[in-house]
Amino acid sequence: MPQIDFYYRVSDPTQFACRLAARVLKAGQRLFVLLPDEAALAVFDAALWTFEPTGFVPHVRATDPLAADTPVIFDTTLPAGDLAGRVLLNLSLGIPPAFDRFDRLLELVGCAPADLDAARDVARHYKQAGLAVVFHDMAGR
Repeated sequence: MPQIDFYYRVSDPTQFACRLAARVLKAGQRLFVLLPDEAALAVFDAALWTFEPTGFVPHVRATDPLAADTPVIFDTTLPAGDLAGRVLLNLSLGIPPAFDRFDRLLELVGCAPADLDAARDVARHYKQAGLAVVFHDMAGR
């Protein structure tokens, strides 16, 4: 069963997602980032190149030939291949399919009421499935 962490009331979800990706990478873990659509994917990809002036987070799309060797991969759907050992950062505001393929799941939620409502539904689903959920209020951080 995966460990699930909700980071909610995040004022800048894209920048926070980049910082989480860097933190996961620094911890020696591999990350899959699930995005809701191609527009969000393009924004996240560009942000990973620019969020730290002197840092670099190696990343590619899940369909890239280098995906198996790259610590951070991302896409709008979960690939069928083996993702064992990767952390899932869910930016899709929904319940990711086959989320139990991951050891850890990070949920990121903005400040908009609709986002918070969607996150409550997702958290309720995880709890009903018997999973432990840890909440981190990021307001003001």
